[in-house]
Amino acid sequence: MASGSPSAAVGINSVFNQRRRDEFFTLGANYRMTPVWLFTLSMMMNRTHADGFSGTRKTWYGVADYSLSKRTDVYVATAYEQVNGGWSGLFGNSTSNAAAASGQALNGRNNQLSALVGLRHFF
Repeated sequence: MASGSPSAAVGINSVFNQRRRDEFFTLGANYRMTPVWLFTLSMMMNRTHADGFSGTRKTWYGVADYSLSKRTDVYVATAYEQVNGGWSGLFGNSTSNAAAASGQALNGRNNQLSALVGLRHFF
């Protein structure tokens, strides 16, 4: 676990109020293994450049989707997100964003893993 610096926290708050450049890349693929199983894998990356701020945010995710019928399916999804540079410390406890707003150091983590299970019905 790494903590951000006060200057990084200030940078995150001010990066949206100035001229900036974002380089965004995405790559993904679907594979239908059988008529009822669909798998999705994807990766996204965003490089942000602004005065006094630069950082990278990456996300990898996957979904396994099983069709119960023509209109109903269940799925399992997971995502792993990672930040570095000026974005360091972005993920963490609920005080992270409040700390950034006050110019204090971000006290969160540089990565997070999330997962979910869902049931979907199309009308």
